[in-house]
Amino acid sequence: MSDAEQPQIYLITPPEIELSHFPTDLARILDAEDIACLRLSLPTRDEALILRAADAVRDAAHRYDLALVIDTHVDLCSDR
Repeated sequence: MSDAEQPQIYLITPPEIELSHFPTDLARILDAEDIACLRLSLPTRDEALILRAADAVRDAAHRYDLALVIDTHVDLCSDR
């Protein structure tokens, strides 16, 4: 199998994250492992909380060239 065809790892966030330290914990993991994608998977329907969480992990995602997917919250992607 060529390098392009190798399986890649993606991370799923825990259902609750502490925004004050999760980005630091995430960066430590990303320093140690080659991760392809991060799925923000919070069970809440509170869009403000989801947006704060996405903001908190976005910098790490960009720094490590990591795709960030927001799970089951299509409304956040629509034009308003």
